[in-house]
Amino acid sequence: MLSIKMNNIFKSFICFLLINTLLILNCYAQWNWQNPKPQRNSLCGIFFIDEMSGWAVGIKGTIINTEDGGLTWNVRDSGSDIDFNSVFFIDSVHGWIVGDSGLILHTDNGGLEWEEQNSGYSHNLYALFFTDSSIGWIVGHNNLIIHTIDGGINWETQYVYDHNDRFLHSVYFVTPMIGYVVGGLISEIQGGWIWDTNNGGETWNHSYGTLEEPLYSVYFTDQNNGWAVGSKLLILHTDDGGYSWDQQHIITNPLLLTSVCFNDSNNGIAVGDNGMIFFTNDGGQNWGEQSEEFEINLHSIHYVNSQKAIAVGRDGQMTKTDDGGNSWKSISYATTNFLSSVCFIDPLNGWTVGGLDMILHSTDGGNTWINQINQNNNDYIPLRSIYLHSVYFIDEYNGWAVGYSGTIIHTNDGGLNWETQSCPIGTLELEDVLFIDKNKGWILSDHWLLYTNDGGNLWQTTYYENNGFSSIYFLDSQNGWITGYFFLLHTNDGGFSWAEQNIPEGFAAGIVFFTDSLRGWIGGHLDGYSDLIHTTDGGETWEFVDTCFEYIYIKSIFFSDPSNGWVIGRYGNIFRTFDGGNSWEIQFDEENLWFKSASFTDEENGWVVGDHGVILHTNNGGLVWSQQKEPVEQFEVSNFPNPSTGVSSIELTLPHSSLVLIELFDNYGRKVYDVINEKRETGVQYIKLDCNGLAKGVYFYRVVIEKQSVTKKIILI
Repeated sequence: MLSIKMNNIFKSFICFLLINTLLILNCYAQWNWQNPKPQRNSLCGIFFIDEMSGWAVGIKGTIINTEDGGLTWNVRDSGSDIDFNSVFFIDSVHGWIVGDSGLILHTDNGGLEWEEQNSGYSHNLYALFFTDSSIGWIVGHNNLIIHTIDGGINWETQYVYDHNDRFLHSVYFVTPMIGYVVGGLISEIQGGWIWDTNNGGETWNHSYGTLEEPLYSVYFTDQNNGWAVGSKLLILHTDDGGYSWDQQHIITNPLLLTSVCFNDSNNGIAVGDNGMIFFTNDGGQNWGEQSEEFEINLHSIHYVNSQKAIAVGRDGQMTKTDDGGNSWKSISYATTNFLSSVCFIDPLNGWTVGGLDMILHSTDGGNTWINQINQNNNDYIPLRSIYLHSVYFIDEYNGWAVGYSGTIIHTNDGGLNWETQSCPIGTLELEDVLFIDKNKGWILSDHWLLYTNDGGNLWQTTYYENNGFSSIYFLDSQNGWITGYFFLLHTNDGGFSWAEQNIPEGFAAGIVFFTDSLRGWIGGHLDGYSDLIHTTDGGETWEFVDTCFEYIYIKSIFFSDPSNGWVIGRYGNIFRTFDGGNSWEIQFDEENLWFKSASFTDEENGWVVGDHGVILHTNNGGLVWSQQKEPVEQFEVSNFPNPSTGVSSIELTLPHSSLVLIELFDNYGRKVYDVINEKRETGVQYIKLDCNGLAKGVYFYRVVIEKQSVTKKIILI
C-alpha cells in the first residue's frame, strides 16, 4: 500500500505550490455568508449618517454599508487586511476610517472609493471625531492625539506618550474648541482618565482624577451633559461640562462597557462584554439592564433614530432595538449554536440541526431561517435539551433527525410537528441517518447499524461493528456503502446483506460518496494525515488521489458528475475539482472556522454548516472569479530549506524600498510571532526564520508589503 501513497513530504511540497499559486493569483470564491449575515469578521465601529445610511468596520479590513436603515448590509472591498477600529461621517459624502498600524482611510464620494491618508505614526488608532469636513481629531495607542484642519491631508501631533502601556480609546467634541478624550492603562496596574480641552486640543487637562479602571467611550449631548463608560461596568456622568463627574451605575462585575451613545439628554444606551446592554430614559439616573440574545461581546453602538439603535461586535454580530433599548434582536445571526448537519432537497427548502433545541428550516435557499422547535412549544416538550447530529429529508414533508441519548425524531409535515420514534439500542448516541424513500432508511451509531422498512415505526439492529462506523451512502435503492475505521462495507441488495471491500491498509475511512455504480470517493486518514481515495470499479480497488488535504480532516464530499466535485475540510476549507480529482482549487479557506456538514442539490447550489452557527452558501458552484486590480509591482519570496529542522532563511526580492512585515502562524491560524516588521531596501533580502523550540508540523508565514501579501507554508521535521 505504501507504493500507492505519495511520500508525505513530497505531497506537502505539491500542496505548498498549489496554495501559494492560488494566493498570488488573488482569486476569490463565490461562497456567501448566510449566518451570520453579511459576514463573520468582528465589527469594531458603527456610524449612521441618517436613518437610512450607515457604515460599520472591523477586523481584516472589513467595511459594510446599509442604505435601508440596517435591514440589509453590503460588504465593501477595502483592499486592506489591517484591522479597522472606528468609522465617522460628517455628511453623506465625507467619511474617515481609522485602524491599526496608523491607518487612516478617507472618502469624499460617499464611500465609493477610499484613499489612505498619512497619519505619521504606526500606532494603533482607535477613534476619531470631526466637527466639519475639515477639522477633526484621532486618538490611539500611547495616548496619541493627532489633529487636522484640512480634512486629513495633513495631521499634526497634539499629544503622544512614549510608553507603550496606555491608550486613548474615544474622543468627542461638542464644539471645534471644546472636546474630551478617555482612555487608560493596560499594564498590570490598571487605571483610567478623562481629559478635556477648551482650545481645540492645543492643551489638554485632566478632567477627572485618576480612576481605578480604564475608560473606553465618551459621549456628550450638549456642552454640559456627557457620559463615559469603561471596565467593571463603570458609568460616569457630568452635567457641568466635565468639571465634575459622578458615578451613575455602581455594580461589582469584571465585565467592561465598550461604547455609549445618547439620542438626547435623557435616552441613552451602553453596551459591552457578553452582550451586556444598559439603557436609560432619564439621563442615567436609572439604568435598565438587558442582554443581547446570543451574549456576544459588543464593541460599538449608534442610534438610527429616536427608538432604533444598532450595536455591533465579535464575529460579525449586529443586534438592534426598535423600542429604545427595552428589547433586542440579532439581525446577523439566526443562531450561534453549533450546527452538525444540513440537508437541502432543492435550491429553496432545507434544514439544519445541531445545538440544544435547534432545528432550523429555510424555504428561501437559506436567506432566512426559522427554528421549528419554537413554532409550537407544546409539541416540542419531549425534544427539549437534545443535541442532534444528523438530519435527512427525502421531500418537503418527510424527514428524520437523530442525536444524543438514542434520539430519533420524524416529521411528515415539513417539520411543523415532530414525533419521537423508538430506538432499539437504548440511549446510545446516534451519528448519521439516511433514507432512500418514505419507508426504507438506516441509522448509524458508533457500532450499530439500524434499519427500518416502515418509515421508522419499527427500527431494528442489523449489523454490529467493533471498530466503529463512520458514514453511510446509498446511490440508489440497491447499492450502498458504509465506512468505518479501517474497513468498507458494500451492499447491492438494498442492505439485506453486506460484504467487505478492500481499502488501503491502515486507512481509516470516513465520508463516502459515489456518482454512479463504479466511481466513488472516500475521505479518511492514513498515518495521521487526511487523504482521499478513489475507485472506478465500484469499490473493488482504490487508489490515493494526489491532493493537499493532509491537514484538513475531510468532512464532506460531493460530486455532481464524475468530473465536478467538492471536498469540505473541518478547518474552514472548501476545495473544488473540474477533472475528477486530478487537480483541486481552493474556493474557501478561513481560519478559526470549524465545518461539520455540507449539502449540495446540484452543481450550482451548496451549503456548508459548522460551529458557532456558521452557514455558507453558493449558487454558482463556488466558481472562482479574479478581482480586477491595477497592475502592481510584485515581490518574490521563497524559503529554504523546506522542510526544516529549526532554522531556515526567507529570500525576499523587493522591487523598491518597502516596509516589510513577516508573521509566523501555526496550523490553526494562531500567530506564533512577528519575524520582522521593518523597512528593507531594494533587491534581494535574506531573513532568518527561527523555529527552534516549536513542535513539529505545518506552519505558515505571511509576508506583507504595502497592500500586498503572500502566505507560504513551512514544514518542521
